[in-house]
Amino acid sequence: MANIINDNTPKSWDCSYCGAKFNLSTLQRYNYRNKNARKFYCNKICYHNSTVGHECYIKKNPSIPIDGFCSHCKKHIILTQTQRKRIKINKNYNIYCSKDCSNKNRIDNAIKIVMKCDGCGESFIASENQRLIPSEKKYCNNECYHKHRTGEKNPNWNGGKVVDKNGYIYIHYPSHPNANCNGYVFEHRLIVEKHLGRYLRKDEIVHHKDENKNNNCIENLQVMSNEEHIKYHYEKGTYKLNGAT
Repeated sequence: MANIINDNTPKSWDCSYCGAKFNLSTLQRYNYRNKNARKFYCNKICYHNSTVGHECYIKKNPSIPIDGFCSHCKKHIILTQTQRKRIKINKNYNIYCSKDCSNKNRIDNAIKIVMKCDGCGESFIASENQRLIPSEKKYCNNECYHKHRTGEKNPNWNGGKVVDKNGYIYIHYPSHPNANCNGYVFEHRLIVEKHLGRYLRKDEIVHHKDENKNNNCIENLQVMSNEEHIKYHYEKGTYKLNGAT
């Protein structure tokens, strides 16, 4: 390629679409030797706008401009085919030179509505989603939302009792020292602790005598050590690696 490019090959060219002068790349200078392919463009926008299909579109729609100014930064730009089609549908359609300008303009022109937080009572500027769904309660931030939507304050509250995938019943008891990250404790352990009048240690297992995990009557519960519990189910042939009933 370097041998073909000589001093007679031009280093600059007028864009075949917009007419702007620009420096030719090495590949463009190499293609200069083909007289039928001497159409060079200063950027990708000019290249795509100069395609045969788009040129036909411009001829059929001469009233639609081929250039314009960014609605945010007022920079001069060559319109893409998509932008021209949208202007044809809506003459007041805003055009932008980049996504950054589009996002900045959307934020600047957003309707600012001040609302009162249903949690702490402070005033805040509502987001677009908060304006579109007026029936739901509004909160000023995520911290306030979670603070006033947990426990009994949550509309999906079912009394603080849930059943996990293994069939064990959990009770919502966030102040319990052995509660999980969501504030829940096994119901059968709470019943035994209430009967004994103390907290169970972590190495103490509550065994269901009839192996029915939903039967949490005190008569059906027995406190065992972890070793005793494993031995019981191992001898019975019901031992599981993920725990036994």
